[in-house]
Amino acid sequence: MPNPTRAKDWVSHKLFWMRTGFKDPYSQEDQNTFAQCDAMCSGPEHVPAPTTQAQPSFCSLPVFHNPQPPDSAPGGGYVSHDGHVFLCKNPITLQQAFHVLFVVDISSSMSNRDRLPLPNTPGSELISRRHFNNRLGSVFSSLYRFWIARQAAYGAGNPLARRDAYSVIMFDRAPITCTENDFTSSPEQLLESVLQFRTGRGTNFGAAIDYARHCMERNWSSERSPVMIFLSDGECRIEEAAMQDLCRRAVVLG
Repeated sequence: MPNPTRAKDWVSHKLFWMRTGFKDPYSQEDQNTFAQCDAMCSGPEHVPAPTTQAQPSFCSLPVFHNPQPPDSAPGGGYVSHDGHVFLCKNPITLQQAFHVLFVVDISSSMSNRDRLPLPNTPGSELISRRHFNNRLGSVFSSLYRFWIARQAAYGAGNPLARRDAYSVIMFDRAPITCTENDFTSSPEQLLESVLQFRTGRGTNFGAAIDYARHCMERNWSSERSPVMIFLSDGECRIEEAAMQDLCRRAVVLG
């Protein structure tokens, strides 16, 4: 092979034999297989078990196809985040659902400009235009990227398919609810809801954690494990007992 260290273009099985000028020696069945995309669904139902053989599910499109939009999923199938089309169930729908509680520090120190939203990332232009070129803006940018990543995993064309619930709690010296146990808002709607808040005064980690614990308890569901994401620049302290109480309540509730 000439220039073995130089990257080469991929070619399809059919094109390779056309270029050689020789007849393809493979059977028609094999040729049909080689013409299909070889991307494979990672769902656990396709993995071999002690009593069953592997039942792989491959992308249903031709090899080297263009990435497909998320809203083009076939009935009973799904489009992966990188644009492959599968005729089986989306693995993300088989995974554990969560109640994700975002606890966001909006104290005055979050207005410092030593941290900014990453430029040229989703939502950064809107966040900056709304005067959040600061630590809080970088938090909002991270939240938005999280939300759109989860939406893409579930399928952008079907927002009602989201099984995770989101709660957003803002706090300075006192906590306040931005949104609670939300199943249906789009990433854009969630971003707009947090952009209504401005930095305040004071910081009280203990009050924020206690407030989030009550939110977790009010919306407890055996179908969703709670996940608390605490977003702050860390300019406060909290008693260890408050964190222990939070964890104990989650254990008691199941």
